This record gives sequence, structure tokens and C-alpha cells, in this order.
Amino acid sequence: LQIFIFDKLDGDALVELAKIVGAEVDLKDGKTTHLIIFTQELGKRVSESIKIAMKFKQRPKLVSWDWFHHFLETGVIQEEQNFELAWPTK
Repeated sequence: LQIFIFDKLDGDALVELAKIVGAEVDLKDGKTTHLIIFTQELGKRVSESIKIAMKFKQRPKLVSWDWFHHFLETGVIQEEQNFELAWPTK
């Protein structure tokens, strides 16, 4: 599992938590599988991370924090469809 977490306030703590459970945290074309964001952030602005990922040939799944939270609680990677967010058009 290779993820990237977008959260300007708690990013460092979330990255460390992700590493503890074995996830790699990086934003690379063809490697990043999930871009995790807080839903309200996407509505306010398109972050630099999302702009970068939008240019990838192989876009990661754009999922809400709930997807990652479920993974942390259960240790099971859930199907993304219940947590997936639409990519912005800009």
C-alpha cells in the first residue's frame, strides 16, 4: 500500500501513523495507490498535491479520510467505492 495524505494541519502525525501500519507515504506516478484527503478540503481548494496527481498517467484513488480510518481500525483494505471522491475538473 502506497498512500499520500493531504492534510495541512496534522500531516506529520498522520504520516507517522501510516508508516507504523506499514504504508509507504509518497506521491509518485505509477506508485501511489491512494490519495487520502479530508472531504471538506477538496471543496475549499485544489491542493498542490492533487494538482500534481492529476497529471499522473496512472492516477491514484482519491479517497476520504474514512477509508484510511477504517484501515487503521480493522487492518483490512476496504473497497474504495464507498469512500472514493470525484477528481476535480480544474
